[in-house]
Amino acid sequence: MQDKLINLPLPTQSFINLHSHNESMGKEKKEKKKKEEKKEKEIKVPAGVPLLKRKVVKGQGIFNMNDLYLELYLWFTHHGYKWKELEYKILEFGGGKKRSEILWECSRKVDDYTTYVIDLAMAADTSDQEVTLEGGKKVKRQKATLEFITTAEIKYNKDIWKGKPLAQYQAKVYTLLIHDRLEGQKGELWEEVHKLIDELKAFMIIYQ
Repeated sequence: MQDKLINLPLPTQSFINLHSHNESMGKEKKEKKKKEEKKEKEIKVPAGVPLLKRKVVKGQGIFNMNDLYLELYLWFTHHGYKWKELEYKILEFGGGKKRSEILWECSRKVDDYTTYVIDLAMAADTSDQEVTLEGGKKVKRQKATLEFITTAEIKYNKDIWKGKPLAQYQAKVYTLLIHDRLEGQKGELWEEVHKLIDELKAFMIIYQ
């Protein structure tokens, strides 16, 4: 007795598309589940200690903006900070008038666990002005309204807890053990950031 061949209908394109869609949905669910599991395993330890939230210093006068930029760079370098310019915008309005907006992030690694971070934002509305120096020399300066906003914090190195069991508990215990050291660092950063603020005020007084 001969076997009969049964002709099965080929899958339609819509069936193929549905199958591919189901496979894709299955992969997405797996990836989503992995992300959720990873999120649950994330180390929930303090990121650091905010020290100075927002200190505003304002001033008006005729300045040399290049001197100001250099002064700030030298101050941070002298105190051991790495200088990083996060934002630099200049809007020109014609007639020599412009607005500058600059954001600097300056950091200094204190030890394997803590880093000092000072953020300094500057907004300056300026217009070019010719000034006559002693001796009759004429130079270009900027008539400006300046505003500085300073924040400071101590950041913790959370990476040292990666892969360790009971990381959150260990981080809390470690923070308690080095409490006196952290308090000393808070005092040091507080003093340094206020030295910076005094430097900004002194610069603006000199040029007024």
